[in-house]
Amino acid sequence: MTSNHIIRVVLWMTGALLSFSAMAVSVRVLAETLSVMEILAARAGLGLVVMATLAPGIGANLTMFSLLRAVLWRPLPYPEPSRIVMIRVDARNVPNTGATRGEVRGLQERS
Repeated sequence: MTSNHIIRVVLWMTGALLSFSAMAVSVRVLAETLSVMEILAARAGLGLVVMATLAPGIGANLTMFSLLRAVLWRPLPYPEPSRIVMIRVDARNVPNTGATRGEVRGLQERS
């Protein structure tokens, strides 16, 4: 491990210990001022807030990736989709006018 990694680990452990200590102190303070039922109600309320916050995000994420899969990632309904090509021809400085059958045959013979 490099010294950079060691410093990061030490800082992470220090933060974890401080947060656990703060949590223990706050629980003791709450226990002195609130009853058990009030603490349970507060925890239940917090759980409901967390679920109400996460549910729309998860639903939106699922919807977005379902649409992307249906539109972009699903294979094309052709036997060999990797062999499909698009031919673009510029004629008389007009871009993307399309190719005639003769031009397509000429391209096929050269490839």
